[in-house]
Amino acid sequence: MWKTVVPSGLMCLVALPALAAEPAPNKVEMKGTLRSGIVAIGGETTGTIIETKELNGKMVVVTGELNMRHKRLTATRFAATLVPGGQADEPAPEKQVAALSEQHRLAAIKGDTKALDAVLADDWVVVGPTGAVETKRQQEKKIKDKSLVFEAIDPKEVKVRVHGDAAIVMGLYHIKATLNGRTVDGVFRNTGVFTKQAGTWRCVFNQVTPVAGPPAEKR
Repeated sequence: MWKTVVPSGLMCLVALPALAAEPAPNKVEMKGTLRSGIVAIGGETTGTIIETKELNGKMVVVTGELNMRHKRLTATRFAATLVPGGQADEPAPEKQVAALSEQHRLAAIKGDTKALDAVLADDWVVVGPTGAVETKRQQEKKIKDKSLVFEAIDPKEVKVRVHGDAAIVMGLYHIKATLNGRTVDGVFRNTGVFTKQAGTWRCVFNQVTPVAGPPAEKR
C-alpha cells in the first residue's frame, strides 16, 4: 500500500505495510437434541454461551457466525431455535425404545457391563423367574464374576407400547444361561419398563417370567 506524504512542501511516496484484511466470517448451522439446556460455541475465552432450558430435550437448530480476529476464534450472532414439531429428525419413540431394548439384550449376551450401565437407570431393578428382586449393581457384579453368563437370548416376539415419557416392552425370548453353575434353558416372558429422563430413554424395570407349557391331559 502506498501513501502520499508532503513534508515541507516536498511531495514523495512512502511505502507502508499492507494491512491484512479480516477473513470473512464462517456461517455455522448445527442441528440436534439439546441435552443440557446450554450450547457453548467458539474459542476458549471468546466463545458464546446460549442458555435455553425451555428447549432442553428438544430438537433445535443453532445458527450463527464464527470469526477469526487477532488469531482468536470468536462466535457472534448465535441463536437456538426449535425445529418445527420438536423432534423432526429423531426416530419415533417406539423405535428409540426398541433399539434400546435390543442394546440391553446384546449387552447381556456379551457380558458388557459398560453398555448395560448406559442402558439401565441407576435405580433399575429386575424381578427374576423365582420372584427374587435384584438391583443394577447386584446383577453387574454377577456378570463380572461370571456367576451369571447369558449364552443366548433369542427373541421370538417383541412389542413396544409408548405412553408419553414411559414405555413398556413386552417380549418372548428363548433364554439359555448359567446361573451359579446351574444351566437355565427355556422360554421366558420379559417385560421392560422405560422412562424418558432429561430427554434420554432409560430402562428402569424388568420382570422375567417363565412360560409354562400346556397342562398335561388327564387320563
